Amino acid sequence: MSHPATLLVGQEKQLRDTIPVVIEQQREPGRTSVSVRGDLDIATLPRLRFVLQRVVDRPPSELRVDLTDVRFLGAGTLGLLVVMTGRLRRVGCRVIVRARPKHARLFRRLGLGHLLHRDHMPVGAESSIPSTTR
Repeated sequence: MSHPATLLVGQEKQLRDTIPVVIEQQREPGRTSVSVRGDLDIATLPRLRFVLQRVVDRPPSELRVDLTDVRFLGAGTLGLLVVMTGRLRRVGCRVIVRARPKHARLFRRLGLGHLLHRDHMPVGAESSIPSTTR
C-alpha cells in the first residue's frame, strides 16, 4: 500500500537537501513496517506522527519500526514512540524497533529497551523480557 509520506526514488534524490527525513510504510498481511531515514527532530516529528497514527487506526498484528538510518533522534520521537506503542499494545499489536547502537543505548537508558529488537539486547537480557514484547 502506497502512503503519501513515501517518496518515489527519483523524488528522494531531488529532495534530499530540502527534506531531512524520508519515511516509508509497507503493509503486508498482519505486519506493517515503517522505515525512517534522516533526522527525527521537532520539524519532522509531525510526519512520523501522521504515519504512525495511520498504523494505530488500522493496527496490524506486528509493527516494525526501522530507525537504523536515522542520524538524529529527538526526545519528541521517543515520546511519540512510547505513546503510539502503548496504543498499539492495548489492541494486541507487537511493536519492534531497530535502531543504531547509539540510539539503542539511549532507549535502554530511558527504560525503553523493551521496544528494541533482540539484536540490540545486551547478552543475557533476552531471557528476562516477556515474550509478548519481543
